[in-house]
Amino acid sequence: LLSTRQAPARSGFAAVAVSAWLVGARGAAEARRTVEALAADHFEQLTRGGAADFISGSAGDIASWLRAETGLSVRVPILPGASPKGARRCRVRGRPAALVLYEMAGRTGEPARPASLFAFETAGERWPAMPSVPGGSRRLCRAHERGLSVLVWEERGLTYALVAELSEPEVLSLAGRL
Repeated sequence: LLSTRQAPARSGFAAVAVSAWLVGARGAAEARRTVEALAADHFEQLTRGGAADFISGSAGDIASWLRAETGLSVRVPILPGASPKGARRCRVRGRPAALVLYEMAGRTGEPARPASLFAFETAGERWPAMPSVPGGSRRLCRAHERGLSVLVWEERGLTYALVAELSEPEVLSLAGRL
């Protein structure tokens, strides 16, 4: 039999466990909704012809412009087989965000492909609920949405999400370089 002291302790533990599960479930749902919004923005970008607010092929110039325009200290990574083309201010589910536009080399006989790199502050998303990609020095999570790969990682207080049409070998190659 439980003493009267043990019963409240156990019910308190159960309440904490249920609360943690609910927070985790909400965070996973928030991550899913954010992935959907990122894919939709990428497709919108394609229909607008990849219009940028700032055009440059220099990662340093793009990072400086984004810092001045969005207040976010964005690192513009060098992606293998891709060239930065410019940037724009945007919003991710109502939050200010930075968007770096890349052009990825086409596969044999195919034209170049666009890629979108978003950077924004996390707001309730629980990225570890997504599958992770092996390799690399950081945790890289992956989702698929509307035929696109969405690779997500956190760095220096920001969430980064790369959205592009990527093959499995390209995903694995990027995982070791982001």
